[in-house]
Amino acid sequence: MKKTILALLALTTLVLAHGAEPKTYLPMDPVELIVYDFVFMLGIIIFSLIFPNMLNDKIKKIFLDEFTVSYAPSARALYHSLKQTRAFSQIELRLLAINNPQPLPTEIPTLLYSSFELEGISKLFKGTVNVLSEEEATYNAVINALDKANHVHFASHATFESESPLKSGLLLSNMNRLTLSDLLGVGGLRNIR
Repeated sequence: MKKTILALLALTTLVLAHGAEPKTYLPMDPVELIVYDFVFMLGIIIFSLIFPNMLNDKIKKIFLDEFTVSYAPSARALYHSLKQTRAFSQIELRLLAINNPQPLPTEIPTLLYSSFELEGISKLFKGTVNVLSEEEATYNAVINALDKANHVHFASHATFESESPLKSGLLLSNMNRLTLSDLLGVGGLRNIR
């Protein structure tokens, strides 16, 4: 069971800045509290987590090496993010995976390990997986499949247009591009995670 704890800045700063042994307040063994993630409000705590030995040379383990840490810019942003996550967790998971669109010009190398990448992701994903590989990854096929997906993974090349960033995009079969402008224009894209 995965739980998230919002660690208060005052307690954590007290633990790290006043030389207290971290194990006293924040167990380094995640099994003790069944805690795997910590969410911290931004502040001086970031410095304390990144450079703990500057504050206390007795600390042998670095907190960031032991736990996954997420940062929230404010309590309100954290609240809305958690609220959206809960609502989203009720939806059936559907992954659209784009695998190494082909053919591409000879100067663009093929993505040799993209099949292994997508195989690994597919095994981890707990829902429906729709893979468009190589010649199947056409512009129309991707646009149509986006409407049915709520998670998308691209294993493809991309282009960047510095003069017009909305024309930057992901390369699809037959050198078609799915541009940022296209993605912003797809109505169902708001459900994508």
